[in-house]
Amino acid sequence: MDKLVLCAQRYKLFGKRSVTAEGFEHSFALSYLSRFVLSYGLRDALECTKRPVIMNVGTPGVGLGKIHWDDLQLERGYNGNKATLQSFRANDLLGVGFAETYDKGSVTYIGYNPGVVSTGMPNSLPLPMKVMTRATFAVAATSVDKAIKPMVELLDSPPAEPFAAYWKKKSVNTRGKAFDVADALRLKEITEQLVGM
Repeated sequence: MDKLVLCAQRYKLFGKRSVTAEGFEHSFALSYLSRFVLSYGLRDALECTKRPVIMNVGTPGVGLGKIHWDDLQLERGYNGNKATLQSFRANDLLGVGFAETYDKGSVTYIGYNPGVVSTGMPNSLPLPMKVMTRATFAVAATSVDKAIKPMVELLDSPPAEPFAAYWKKKSVNTRGKAFDVADALRLKEITEQLVGM
């Protein structure tokens, strides 16, 4: 395996909290835990190739959301928007933690923000928001064909550093709080305990 692209996301912004069969909050499990397990679990397979890359598609460079350290599973005060935004911030830290752990390894970890892309995401929204979001997508969203071009370029010619973040073709500054190394390692340790790694 030479490239791993992580895109799974759950846009359930409304409704009650739900959990997986393993007992994890659903958005946290799909949007973050799955990416964590695949990143670390497939590292050895990636290390066997020339220019291995992990691309974690999310929202680096967007300053919304935070990690709820005292309630990662959002058992108290749950809402879907909070869960979605937390998973985005957790994925920023996932890239930092991976690169920090394997800074001498050959795998390049890229956090990637494609911007607004014309996908089926509006279909999961309630009717008034669905109509508004579809109208916004019609005006502002990039087509999937166009959105994947800079992704493919990065996958084919990854940066030299162990971790980098991009918003489309523009490099994102990874020195801010969203990419804090101590927070990244803290989240990694907690996640390893959660998934039994």
